[in-house]
Amino acid sequence: CACLTELEKPGELYYLAHKLIASNPSLAIAWFAVGSYYFLIKKYDIARKYFQKANQLDKDFAASWIAFGHCFASQNESDQAMAAYRTAARLFPGCYVANLCIGMEYLRTNNLKTAMLSFQEALKIYDKDPAIYNEIGVIHYKSKAYAEAKTVFNRGLELCIDRDSTMYETLSKNLGHTYRKLMYCLRENCRSYNEAIRAYECALRINPKCASTYTAIGFTYHLKEDYKQALACYHKASFLKSDDPLTNELIAKAMVDVNETSLDFGN
Repeated sequence: CACLTELEKPGELYYLAHKLIASNPSLAIAWFAVGSYYFLIKKYDIARKYFQKANQLDKDFAASWIAFGHCFASQNESDQAMAAYRTAARLFPGCYVANLCIGMEYLRTNNLKTAMLSFQEALKIYDKDPAIYNEIGVIHYKSKAYAEAKTVFNRGLELCIDRDSTMYETLSKNLGHTYRKLMYCLRENCRSYNEAIRAYECALRINPKCASTYTAIGFTYHLKEDYKQALACYHKASFLKSDDPLTNELIAKAMVDVNETSLDFGN
């Protein structure tokens, strides 16, 4: 179920859930599969009912408690999500995922110190999941500790087994943001912009239709004062997502900068 959900295969997941319910309706895993299907298609209220049924059939089913929390988190119902994650952490003290999810929920509500404590607890149990390092890196980034963020994001990338995964894309993008900040805010060195672009391009290789990545690359070129290259990236982003206000604002700004640069050369 988890693999099919991660791979976003609703058809196969529906078939699996149907077969499990038909053959083993008394098993928690059968109802967990049904809940996973509805979670994947973003019908969280329905998914929640099936995860709850799985919990009733087997209160020691860790995955179902965590998935139950995910449903609430996806609907921004933080208190209920935290209650489900805490139940999982209490019932399964060796399950680092529960601590990871608790930390992510604290991070989502901008409670950075408490989030860090949860991620550190997760690391004590298992320190090889790149997702933990991504979340810790985000805390450092939000705290403007960019050098620490760079180190942690790089560690997460090292731990990624699949270089084509969504997690590798996310870490690459976050690393790109960090390199850009190192140059713009701290004036670390001129190579940081180029490192940022390289990191964004790694993310783009995995997901070449991500408009926000093109916008991020364009903004980095913009900061380098390479306005024409910035415009080219902004236009690619706009083609993929024409209603993004940030990209449209940056296009207008880049057009002004290109015109001003042309006038300067003319004089």
